[in-house]
Amino acid sequence: MIYVGTKEQFYGLEQIIMDNYKFSSLNLIAKAATSLLPFLSSKPRKYLIFVGWGNNGAQGLALAQLIVKKNLGNNVKVVFCAPKLDFVARQTAANKHLTNLIIQQQKIDICYLDNSEYHEWLIECEEIIDCIFGLSFEGDMPENSQELITDINKSSKPILACDIPSGIVNDKENIPTVAIKATRTVTFFIYKTAFINYQIIPFLGKVYLTSLDFDQEKINEFCSEIIDNKIFVVNDVKIEPRPLVTNKGNYGKIMLFGSNNDYLNAGTIAANMAIQAGAGHLTWVIPQELRNYLVNTVLEMTYCDASDRSKILDLLEKVINVVIFGPGTGRTERTLNLLKLVLDNYEGRIVIDADGINVLTPELLRKLKNRAIITPHPQEFARLINKRLEIVLSERVALAKELANKYKIIVILKGYQTIITDGDLTYINSTGNPYMATPGMGDALTGLIASLCGQGYSNLMASYLGVYLHGFCGDLVAQTKKPVLATDVVNKIGNVIAQIINSSY
Repeated sequence: MIYVGTKEQFYGLEQIIMDNYKFSSLNLIAKAATSLLPFLSSKPRKYLIFVGWGNNGAQGLALAQLIVKKNLGNNVKVVFCAPKLDFVARQTAANKHLTNLIIQQQKIDICYLDNSEYHEWLIECEEIIDCIFGLSFEGDMPENSQELITDINKSSKPILACDIPSGIVNDKENIPTVAIKATRTVTFFIYKTAFINYQIIPFLGKVYLTSLDFDQEKINEFCSEIIDNKIFVVNDVKIEPRPLVTNKGNYGKIMLFGSNNDYLNAGTIAANMAIQAGAGHLTWVIPQELRNYLVNTVLEMTYCDASDRSKILDLLEKVINVVIFGPGTGRTERTLNLLKLVLDNYEGRIVIDADGINVLTPELLRKLKNRAIITPHPQEFARLINKRLEIVLSERVALAKELANKYKIIVILKGYQTIITDGDLTYINSTGNPYMATPGMGDALTGLIASLCGQGYSNLMASYLGVYLHGFCGDLVAQTKKPVLATDVVNKIGNVIAQIINSSY
């Protein structure tokens, strides 16, 4: 898990690290520059590094020297991003020290912003490194800096941003003027609060996190002293191996309410995923008239006639410990009545998706206390809380936490960086890709989460673990196939679970 923090929290963390490891600011800058090297191109390139007068700029200056020293670039140029007199007057001590070293070595071409030479360099370079403002930026951006960032973005060259793209104010929802639109961002120690903001995310490119070769567990220990927002990025998971002496009854007895005439295979996808992910037993409740169409779609499960109310209630009372409700049931009166029946006659855990969410009322939500997981996409969530979609997208974390806390449920607000929260702890998923935006993908996720619940994970852990694994499968598939289908993810889950278990033990 990775902490998510504000600018001040990050600076506090830096100070704790320097105090504990007896590092100076210059030492930390050198480590930051070294940590950027693995994210450069594997082949020597013509690098153009834009540096500001602060310590973010100092990291860029240290990086320029390392590129030359290690022969990683066949041409390295540095642009000091202000007129010379202004730049010199505002330099930090570390920045000034590293500037003097570069000038003395005479191996790197430099220019200031009052020299138009950088326009030609922009055309000639093969990659740009942004070390202009970093996390320290706030207030009004000088007009010449705005023009510079606009020119950089127009260059269409690959851009690596150091810590955070310049122009982004970490603790604000919007970009005040302009910002670097990076191809990739290498950030240090923690995710910044801006990185979970949908309005900021398009400027980040792919985000990589580096702990500068410090132990990440130790970094997290330091974070716990100063970051109290209880928001974490899920960047890794573990799965416990099964004991040698066991049986399928230990891994969940699931009942699925899913599919209708219009969405026949929504339930098929959820059921197959639950089984493939390790569920011990699954009973699918479907109308008799659909059974002939669906009977061979999931070979490892049993069926229950939807009209056999007494059998359904008996199973719910005596056997079932996890319910999946909603995939493909339709937004109908029948779905509403069926959900009422389940909630009134079953006290166990339930995962509600799709049309199960669409028929939820405040009265039904109150019946979900301490046992339910709901998995809305943003539009479903907007309907559920009666807010406009744009409000949901701009306040995702706060609104998801509010609903989860109000009804004491787990809310999984799907999308890029899916949010998982119980109203107290919040997890931001780091896996998944846009090629997973295909039919049935939510059904697969629902089946996976229910399967994990049945295998003994808590509702919250099953939720963030399931979301992570779901996205991880999609990322693996996307390496060789695009788009990614729900069935691709279902077919991949067993391999992914084996990979994680085998790598952990």
